[in-house]
Amino acid sequence: MWGCEIPFSSWMGGGIFPGTVFYLLLWALVLAGLAYLTFRLLRSSKPNLASNVRDRIDSFEILRARFAKGELSEEQYAKMKEVLLHS
Repeated sequence: MWGCEIPFSSWMGGGIFPGTVFYLLLWALVLAGLAYLTFRLLRSSKPNLASNVRDRIDSFEILRARFAKGELSEEQYAKMKEVLLHS
């Protein structure tokens, strides 16, 4: 009987069950953590297209308002509009 030990029998109270459950939970936590970090990294690296479109629309609205108030000449307005279109 001394040569027939059950795997993990000396860990976590003896028997195969407690040690195995512990290791399964440990690996599940590690894998869940890695999946979460991967998700966060991929999500943060993608540009937010909706935000970029809204920023561009806001920029054009500000430019039009400044032109309408007379703060910009027609030439300045055209140059700034061109810059916004190509950025």
